[in-house]
Amino acid sequence: KLCNYNRCRDKQIPCEELMKKEDCLCPGVTGPKVQPDPPRIQEVIASRSTASIHWCAPTSTVEGYFLIYRKVETPVFNQTTRIETLSGLDFDTSYFVCVVASNKAGTSPIDLKAKQYGPCHVFQTKPRFSVWFFVGLVAILVLLVIIIGVAAWHCRLKRKSPRAHGSLATITTLAGVANPSFNSEGTF
Repeated sequence: KLCNYNRCRDKQIPCEELMKKEDCLCPGVTGPKVQPDPPRIQEVIASRSTASIHWCAPTSTVEGYFLIYRKVETPVFNQTTRIETLSGLDFDTSYFVCVVASNKAGTSPIDLKAKQYGPCHVFQTKPRFSVWFFVGLVAILVLLVIIIGVAAWHCRLKRKSPRAHGSLATITTLAGVANPSFNSEGTF
């Protein structure tokens, strides 16, 4: 029977260990003395300054992986790793990343032309500010303009309205008749 081995699962038990543990066969894995085939990048999820690279193992014996991006090599990851996050990337920048498998016989080849489905992939990090940031900023500014406009309109109406009860004109005159006990200079 074939081993329950998923080439794309992160931290998958190596197939050689599964063979010993479960008495099963590994699906088409070459030996450690054969140069490994290239891994296949399954997904790249990029944010503003990081990228998570998810790849699938080749049908080869692999002792470790490393990533090449922006002409910089990363440390070697163990053979069970299938996902790694790159950090410290620049905003809104295109990157070219390759996953390379290695064993005693050498490293897997890199096909610089297969930029989407082989061991290499081009991805773009997100801009520093998202579109929603600017949409929210514009919405807040529009709301502030509306509030200021309503407040100015309300103040203008208040100035044009007749004087309210308790004004000097109302206190000195009661029902249209002058109140002799009050004048603007005080009481008698």
